[in-house]
Amino acid sequence: FEELNRSRIRWVIRLRSIVTVVLVGLAIVTAPIQEVWMRVVPVGGLALLVFGANALWQLLLDRRRIPIDRLSLYQCLFDILAISLAIYQFGTGGFAGFLYLLVIVTSGVLLAREKTLYMAAAASAAYFLLLFMETYRYFTPIPPARAGEGLLEAQVPYAGILVNLGVK
Repeated sequence: FEELNRSRIRWVIRLRSIVTVVLVGLAIVTAPIQEVWMRVVPVGGLALLVFGANALWQLLLDRRRIPIDRLSLYQCLFDILAISLAIYQFGTGGFAGFLYLLVIVTSGVLLAREKTLYMAAAASAAYFLLLFMETYRYFTPIPPARAGEGLLEAQVPYAGILVNLGVK
């Protein structure tokens, strides 16, 4: 059973690396030419953080210094934190919001059912907290909205609903 969990953790580490490379490439390719450097630095910083964490998880897994179930839990919590940082930088209307679903799926693969429900609740709470903070302008995503465009109209797909609710 423990060897099966080890192989699952290795699979999640590889998946995290692949997703990171794909998202870095997408962020660079889809950026307007004048915004490439503004996007490369934050995305590159997050990518380095994820690759460093992957190296740490692999080291802990190989040296067997930490129980498998605890290592799996720490990985899922780290993923929620890393995705929250990406959403904080690029906004809730960006590409990173769907990654919480990936964390929930990998939690289901790595963790017990009860802990998977906790991870789903934590991912949902993190997303709604970031959505609230962006809506009420506690932070402005990078890159900021272009001149002449409001933050909500540029980055939230259903801005009309929020305007009808009285959010300006």
